[in-house]
Formats: sequence, C-alpha cells, structure tokens
Amino acid sequence: MNHPRGRLTGPLAASLAALLVATCAAPPPTGAPATGPAGSPAPSLAAAPSAGPAGTPAPNATLPPGTRVLARAFSFGAVSWSPDGSAVAAEALDQTAGTGSVEVFSPAGDRLATIPGFDFGWLDGTHLLVFEPTPVDEAEGIVSEWTTDGRRVTLLPGRFGGLMTNGHGVALLKRAPPQGAYAGTDFQFWANDRLSAMISPPGTPAAWSPDGRLVAVTESATTVLERDGIALASTGGPIMGYLQVLHYPAGSVVRSFRDHPIDLRGGVTWSPDSRYLAAGDFASVGELVFDLVTGAVTTVPVPVSWIEWMPDGRLAITEPDGTTMAWSPTGGLTKLDLAPGYAVWGSTLDDVALLPVGQPPGIAVTLRTRTATVSVPVNTAGRFAVAWAPDGTSCLLATASTLNGAADELLRVSLP
Repeated sequence: MNHPRGRLTGPLAASLAALLVATCAAPPPTGAPATGPAGSPAPSLAAAPSAGPAGTPAPNATLPPGTRVLARAFSFGAVSWSPDGSAVAAEALDQTAGTGSVEVFSPAGDRLATIPGFDFGWLDGTHLLVFEPTPVDEAEGIVSEWTTDGRRVTLLPGRFGGLMTNGHGVALLKRAPPQGAYAGTDFQFWANDRLSAMISPPGTPAAWSPDGRLVAVTESATTVLERDGIALASTGGPIMGYLQVLHYPAGSVVRSFRDHPIDLRGGVTWSPDSRYLAAGDFASVGELVFDLVTGAVTTVPVPVSWIEWMPDGRLAITEPDGTTMAWSPTGGLTKLDLAPGYAVWGSTLDDVALLPVGQPPGIAVTLRTRTATVSVPVNTAGRFAVAWAPDGTSCLLATASTLNGAADELLRVSLP
C-alpha cells in the first residue's frame, strides 16, 4: 500500500488526523466495466450528476478556473503519476471493506480505465500492478499486471499480501500472511515476467528508493501491528524500531542502523536522490537523517509535526507552531519562506502544495508555482492526497467535497 510521504505526530495529530488518513475510493466508469478473474464487474461507485460525457461529474461552481472534477466517490486515497507522466491513477475504496478500484486518467483528465482492485503500483509508463483481495480476507489476494487502457496482461501465479513497485519494471510482492496474522515480512521480486526466490528480510519492507535500487526495511523492537513500515497500533507514545536497507536484486543488507532507534509511528521517507532516509528519532525530539553513502546519521533537533522531501534535496520540517524549516546536508537548518501555519505537502520542481495546519473545516489548499498561486477549497474532515504532474503544470487532488459531504472528489487543477 502506498502511504503518505510526510509524517504527522505531536500536538497537531488530533486536529489533522482525519485529514491525513491515507485510504482509498473510486469514481464511476465510462463505457464497459472492467471485470475480475471470475468475470464479475468492477464495483459500482457513486457518481455526481453528469453535465458532460457519460460518467463525467457536473462542474463545481465553487472551484477556481482551470479546476476539473474528474470523479466523485465514497473515498479517494493515494494518487500517483506514471513514471513518464503519460497517465495518472487513483486508489479507491467502496464502503465495503476490501473492495474498490483503481481509476486511470490521461494527463488531460480523461478516464482511460477502471480496474478492480484495492492497491496498485506503477511498473513503467504504461503498465501497473493491481492487488485484488479475496472476498473473505483483504490481507490476501491476487495480483495482475494491467495496461493503462484497462487490459489485463498477466495474472501472477500465487496469492500475495500486498505489493510495492519501483517504477523501473520491478515489483516487491509480499507473501500472504499466515492465517490470523495481520502481515508477513517475506517477499519476492517480480521482474521480466518472473518471480524471484522468496526473501526473508530482517523486518517489514517499507519503501523503494526513487532510483529503484534499494528497499528500506523497518524492524520493530516490540510486538506491534505494522503496514508498509508504519505502526498501526500505539499507546500514544513512540514505538521503537530499527532501520535497515536492502539491495535489489540480491535482497542483501546494504546498511544497518541498529545503533539509532527510530519511531515507527511515521514510517520512513527517501530523499529524491536516493541517498538519504528520514525517520522520527525514538530517543529524543527531532528527526534522524540516515546517509546511505557514508553511513552517517544526523539528528535534526527540532520538534516535528510534518515532513516532506523537496525536489532540491532539502527536507521540509513543519513544527507544531506552524513554522516550517528546511534541512540540507550542507546548509543545515534554515527557515522556509511560507505563510505562517502552512506545511509543505507535495512538491515537484519549483511547485509546491501548501497544507494549512490547525485550521477549522472549510479551508483551502494553496498550490504555488513560480508564476501562479491557486487556492482550492477542501474539507478537513475528509481524506487528502496530492500528485503533481512531472512537468509541474497541473496537480491532482483527492479530497472531501465541500458540496457533498457523502462523497470525495478527485480534482485536476491546471496552473498557468
């Protein structure tokens, strides 16, 4: 499962918990529905009244010019662009646990396919893997390779417990967990239409590096439920764990950082150049930054509510009072020129999405480029995800609707 790129902890957690939940949902299909292995149609998802082509939601008059509602559904979660920027996909969930679809759109926002499934990852610019859970156990299911126009290419042999793709033609497929267990740690690589031998890592696979060569693995020091390296059960305090890094394709340990325990509640995040990993410091207030080249570990000694790696390699850290600092390996800590009370949520090139923190419902997300600033109304009681186009000219937002509290909206925002 794809998870949020930043981390939310500390005093702001209560006010932002609902806003930053990474769950999924899906929009209505256009044309013939995709089918599952048994020929069953994809889930039927709520659609708004259409004012355009079949399945296209009616315009939302409260949105800024250049903003298009692509779909409405019970809940939208993660959205991501294909590695070459030729398509974008959104995770989706039905009201029934473990059911939903993956919606695929062109860069202009035209629907290309509706694929039944619960989770997905990009193999390359035109192919993605989709996880489809079994009806009786959403922790186990089948995985298929699909094209962006909705054609199933391959049904992978066996059953799995989840997937993580690197965008470079390789997937990490988690073994289906034992009966009664939440998740397993063993996995196989899928590449060139072949499964590797099973690998038993020292912990839970958490995230591919952006260059597709390394896999971050987190190991819990206590018994705790985890998913993709993020702790799901907590007594409210830090949960101690350790970070290790594996190499693809051998699965061997490249770096082990057992001398620096991390807080598992927020997972780990990679820098854009695949050199650094950031994770919460278990031992004190602050953030740990791990250097995969030298093995050095740097403590950034500021209270952290939210983090985000920026394209220039700096780590944006939002403090509980709304101040946002930027840390870099060479420049240390500097203050970012942001409006007070805003956190960096997602960015690409010189474009940035600013998330208002600690604000009441009815706020707006600000999208800022070098030439324009656009504010999009959102509802803090809903889910929220953002994905910038690789060229920085548009952004997709998955957020709760300000007009229809029962449905989330998937928005495409074009910026001048």
